[in-house]
Amino acid sequence: MTKDVADGLGLKEAKGALVATAQPGTPADKAGIKSGDLIVKVDSKDIGDAKDLARAIGATPPGSTVKVAVIRDGKPLDISVKLTRLAEKSVHHAAAQTDADHAVPNLGLTVAPANEVEGAGSTGLAVLAVDPDGTAAESGLQSGDVILKAGKTKITSSKDLVGALADAKAHGRKHALVLMRRDNAEHYIAVPIAAS
Repeated sequence: MTKDVADGLGLKEAKGALVATAQPGTPADKAGIKSGDLIVKVDSKDIGDAKDLARAIGATPPGSTVKVAVIRDGKPLDISVKLTRLAEKSVHHAAAQTDADHAVPNLGLTVAPANEVEGAGSTGLAVLAVDPDGTAAESGLQSGDVILKAGKTKITSSKDLVGALADAKAHGRKHALVLMRRDNAEHYIAVPIAAS
């Protein structure tokens, strides 16, 4: 967790492991852990970042039940998770190819609804091009990424994205927390909000 991501969440401290997604069928999914949850403790161990979380879970035998303390929508919540052995999954790569494009000039992005872009999936906003000098490039967005959420808003159009960024700015944030998918894995990134 970076200070920028913490700012995007409205938090004062950059501590914890942010859940991008609980993969279907995993112990986290079965226990009710959700995208956007911030894991701050496993049993009595403080979690400062994703590495701390991996160490805490890795040091616990499969079959054990752990108490996971999360912050969800600004409120603390304890969730019991029964651990299992990790199953390996294959990753498939998708390419975004389309002529339909929409600009998000404040970020330096050209985008299109994912359902209009071959291989981008059925939800979200596919990134077709990134201006290397824009704020989107600064935050790590790349051509082929799919933007799923910004703040608490599901993104399906450039209008949704612009509105979510304006909402974060209206709440005094310098960054918007964006959930994006790259190579079948979901990640949170902090996108700087343009000053203008």
